[in-house]
Amino acid sequence: MFGGYSEETCSLSTIWHGELFQILDPSPQKISGTYPETNILIVIWGHTLPVGTYTLTARCSYPGTNPDDDPNAATATQDVTITP
Repeated sequence: MFGGYSEETCSLSTIWHGELFQILDPSPQKISGTYPETNILIVIWGHTLPVGTYTLTARCSYPGTNPDDDPNAATATQDVTITP
């Protein structure tokens, strides 16, 4: 779960096997919800990561802007552990 402003565009990724792995599909996605802030619970069917600890990176930018290409995008990271 992460917080985002309504209508902004966000991506969520981690490094897996040395490569960038986009968790949202498609990525980036527009955040729907109420202004000023909404918490987004992300459940992605068909995408799995093995048991382990990962650093997730959320990048968000203004509507219509790809956060992965925006040098001014807001960025936050958090470690998460997937357990069996």
